[in-house]
Amino acid sequence: MSQVRDIHSELTHEWTSFLDSWQEAQAVWKDAVAAQFAKRFLSQWEAEMPSFLSAMELLEEELQAAQQELR
Repeated sequence: MSQVRDIHSELTHEWTSFLDSWQEAQAVWKDAVAAQFAKRFLSQWEAEMPSFLSAMELLEEELQAAQQELR
């Protein structure tokens, strides 16, 4: 497995774990600071993470294709 794939896998795992933890936190953390955190950070990460992970998959495919061409 390539380093890009390893990083993608780890990042996907950590992102999923973070979202699970965030859902748990939202059950008890319901003040203005929580709302500010969600608005300032989480909304941006949620918008960008799927595209970033997709780009990593495309990068992995391109790297594999390049390796095949070099053989």
